[in-house]
Amino acid sequence: MRSGWLGGIAAGLIVVLAVGNAYGSLTVNGRLLSTGSALRFDAGVLFVPLLAVAPELGIEITSRDGRWAARWSGGCGDLATWELRDFEGVAYATLDGLVARVGGVVRRVPGGAEVDVPSARVIEVAHHEGQLVVRFSRFAPALLSEMGGLPVVRFTNCGLGVAEAEVMFGPGDIATATLSTADGAACEVRVAFAEEAALSIQGIESENGYAVFFSPADTPAATWTVTLGCGVSFSESELTLDGAPARVEFVSIEAWRGRLDVRPLLPPAGIGTRAGLDEVLAETEATAVLTARSGGEPGLVVIDGVPFSLGQAGDPAVGIDVFDSLVALVPQPVLWAVSGATRIALEGIDRPIGTDEVIGYPAGYTGSVSRGFADRFCVVRVREGVVVSVLDALFVVADPSATLLVASGAARERIAWLAMGDRIEVTCDIDPSFHFVRNAWSVDGSLLSDGARLSAHREPATSWSVLGTDWQGGLFLLRASGATPLSEADILAVLAGLSTPTRDAVVLERGGTAGLALDLGNYHPRWGSSAPIVLALGVFLE
Repeated sequence: MRSGWLGGIAAGLIVVLAVGNAYGSLTVNGRLLSTGSALRFDAGVLFVPLLAVAPELGIEITSRDGRWAARWSGGCGDLATWELRDFEGVAYATLDGLVARVGGVVRRVPGGAEVDVPSARVIEVAHHEGQLVVRFSRFAPALLSEMGGLPVVRFTNCGLGVAEAEVMFGPGDIATATLSTADGAACEVRVAFAEEAALSIQGIESENGYAVFFSPADTPAATWTVTLGCGVSFSESELTLDGAPARVEFVSIEAWRGRLDVRPLLPPAGIGTRAGLDEVLAETEATAVLTARSGGEPGLVVIDGVPFSLGQAGDPAVGIDVFDSLVALVPQPVLWAVSGATRIALEGIDRPIGTDEVIGYPAGYTGSVSRGFADRFCVVRVREGVVVSVLDALFVVADPSATLLVASGAARERIAWLAMGDRIEVTCDIDPSFHFVRNAWSVDGSLLSDGARLSAHREPATSWSVLGTDWQGGLFLLRASGATPLSEADILAVLAGLSTPTRDAVVLERGGTAGLALDLGNYHPRWGSSAPIVLALGVFLE
């Protein structure tokens, strides 16, 4: 048995109407639970077995990427380490924390605890366009299993608001589903096929309620989708690609032009450092982030017109122009410090200075500036685009709180004329074909352009990070991962299966951590590794 649509975690612990344990009993909505393992108290906090209790409260639990993820009506997110314990190899969580997620009430009583939580009800069962549709009053956790070789889906903390039913569906009515109550506080859908087939399940949660769609398929698949009222949706899927299990996670924003800021994001400590995706998300307060580069050099990084790293000339890159269009670039960056109508050529950025050079150091740089060679330097310090000091110095130390312009030898006269109060900015021309790009970063390469495939014969990889747009004006962030390496054809198959046709698709990275995260309202899903990365792509909903 599997916990949740995507779990893979044994969850055969739920039985009801049994005797409580030595540490007290637990009652949910007037029904006594057997939790399989004893309730535990730690520092006055009541902990309950996570996999046994959470589904009975209306919370679906999955284990992925080393974290416990929870999903409930109107929200989702990882369980924090402080609300988890491990007792004798069994995962526990605080009862108060679980119940608070679903808006329930906990009462401590002699010998245990009583809990009241909202319950879901099946409100409609229908056959629609070859699919079986089961509609609920609210989200209900799903436990997938097999009985006699046939799929069984149990919805916990859920009752029937309609009569038990048997419904035929699929092409030629090849599938028969039986809907019935189970164990008093659950309902089940059992599916039998008249010929060989697998079951595809899609759960869709929106402001209008929750529905689950069942349909026959060649291979089993399970997808959970949330549609939010602000034009943002996200989904996570477990499917089969080229005969092997794979996972796909996807964040989509409708009509993104004019209401999204899309840009590369550096770790909080600046260029050349690393940080986890959660740290980048918290520091920047982005709506969504996707790993752009896991390790190595950051490549080209231009943020709001300011160059932080140049990468290698000619390496593929992508940019967002002032018209909010996604453009493929062939970078040939030329660096400038611009003050009024004057452009000062720079020999580099964010590296130790050499002889007779002017180098720019955008705010955040913490590395070496001068390596002690005998020379004098002109140092211009800039804050918020205004010169605050002009100094003649024998050595220079990085100042991450300000932008520095540093000149050595004969190049000092090129910036020595600047005075306090002058406005100046470090910028660059990225690609001579595009003059209005404000944000740009290095990528693996383009996969689709205007719907046409641009094959680069990329090697398969176990993870892919993809940025794309669709023909209806939407933008999406996608990560795909497989138990075995996924090919370019696999990724194209995933894109072909999206609900709206893909117009442009850019591969940010293959084989890296491929982390994806969303923070919006009560929804805080995290997918992929939390290992430190060099660069992320951020989306800000304005």
